[in-house]
Amino acid sequence: MERRIVWVHGIGNAQPGYSQPWQANIGAHLGLESSSYVEVVWEPVMDRHQIVATLGEEGDSPFALSPQEQVAEEQVRLELAMILQARDSALREAESAIAEPSGEPRVLGDGASGVPVEWSEVYEPESGVLGPSSWLRWTDEYIGDFTRYLVSPSIRTAVKAELKQALIPLAPGGAPISIVSHSWGTVVAYESLLDLEVELPTLRVADFFTLGSPLWMVGWLLQDRSGRKPRQAARWVNIAAKGDRIGSWLRPGFRVDKDYLVPAVGQDAHNSYFVEGNMLVQRDLIAGTILS
Repeated sequence: MERRIVWVHGIGNAQPGYSQPWQANIGAHLGLESSSYVEVVWEPVMDRHQIVATLGEEGDSPFALSPQEQVAEEQVRLELAMILQARDSALREAESAIAEPSGEPRVLGDGASGVPVEWSEVYEPESGVLGPSSWLRWTDEYIGDFTRYLVSPSIRTAVKAELKQALIPLAPGGAPISIVSHSWGTVVAYESLLDLEVELPTLRVADFFTLGSPLWMVGWLLQDRSGRKPRQAARWVNIAAKGDRIGSWLRPGFRVDKDYLVPAVGQDAHNSYFVEGNMLVQRDLIAGTILS
């Protein structure tokens, strides 16, 4: 029975074909035909310019935020940005402390007198960047887009529909299905699977992978805040790379079966899961789990 591997991207300018490196690097260990892979592209739903061009003026668009949603979006965006900035600062301090040769806790300051350093002195105002990942360079694209998903039922429904439309034809065949989701796409995949418990009860998912997932950060904004595993998923495997400012362990808030912390490969931990040569993630954890 032929397997199906469903790719779900995160925030960014994802276009059809984005999963080709995923398929090349992970698929090399699976030995499946190209027809086994299903690529979900939900980014166009978040493309405001495309929505306006297709449906007319923004005020006529079903995706336009109401005044109440605009207020909520601004608040959520600020809160998520602060969480990410705090996490980035904490991780950088932890990384520096680990590297301290004396073994003593590193004091934020000049190291000798313990003089405190004001936060703006370590922040990089010329670039607006706290870390290496691009999500802090373009807040509206990498955080703002998804806050609109979180506060707008119409956007949320439309985004989830892209994944659901890919899964619905797979349910009757009975082939093993594995969903590999990344970044904000893990939220889309998680909420879609919870919906499909009722909408498509015949669906069975052998493996649900969440890579670099921000579910830990937005659990309080989900429609179902229980953290339970989707009933149709036999295995839920979460993988977070060391230094990933967005992804993290999901226990104990979410009922994952396996919750792995792995070394990062390359300069950007958040995108390291798909870097060529990341055998631990691609061969051992993803392909190894699928084929087990």
